[in-house]
Amino acid sequence: MPFPKDIVITALELQTLNAILQIIGVIGSITYIVGFLLLQSGRICGNGLFYPLSKFFAACCVLASLTTAFNFASFLIQISFMAIALYGVWLRVTGRITARLDRSAAAQTSDTLHSAPHIKPATADARSPALAMLQTSPGDLRGHQGDPDSSDGPHREMIRVSRQ
Repeated sequence: MPFPKDIVITALELQTLNAILQIIGVIGSITYIVGFLLLQSGRICGNGLFYPLSKFFAACCVLASLTTAFNFASFLIQISFMAIALYGVWLRVTGRITARLDRSAAAQTSDTLHSAPHIKPATADARSPALAMLQTSPGDLRGHQGDPDSSDGPHREMIRVSRQ
């Protein structure tokens, strides 16, 4: 029994469809990379809606491209990204993550306020340790090899305080 003519796809149409799906996959890959770059450079916040939505969009694009050259491991990664992104969007839309972040920020502020009287500024400027750190020059850190105690600069005391 021959196939009806409207169902049969010619080789040229199949190549065109494969090319389009590959381009969609590349767009998804670029979306992954640009989203991560924007997050790392501080241009976007990972707690907003844009980041999980961009991951969901990227995963959908890459998943579409897998229809031409299926890879089970990549399929699992894309499905996982989609599920986690939707979970993140749900948390943000329902307000659950905002409350959690607000509680976390309040706890950190409370801890800082309780420990503030014990902090001694690293320099003669007693207004605030953070301000004193900002007022130091980059040259004060010369010779700093990654070990905070190896530096005799004004940041030595600040680093010890932050470890407590």
